[in-house]
Amino acid sequence: MTSGTMVVVRESGEIVEEEVQSGPSLSVKIHEALDDYFEMVPRFTQYKGRRCVAFCGEHGKARKPPNAVATTMWRMEYLSPDWIAGPMVIVFGSKEFMRQL
Repeated sequence: MTSGTMVVVRESGEIVEEEVQSGPSLSVKIHEALDDYFEMVPRFTQYKGRRCVAFCGEHGKARKPPNAVATTMWRMEYLSPDWIAGPMVIVFGSKEFMRQL
């Protein structure tokens, strides 16, 4: 296992970073942070100049309020009329860490 960083962008706009390990426990952490099953945010591939993968809740729009900060971050990468609801999780790290996602 290798370590990387998980960033949670909460609906309030608060951004929390924590070090995480690759492997099955990372999926659990993402699920817990989103309080939902998760799906990739399309075309969100950069965070602070680093390659990343972003996730949002599968049922976010039906259950959670819009997340203005996450939506703005996404639209900086990809111009879309769509929006993010609920928290968003961004994961990044070394090439080895990213390969293990």
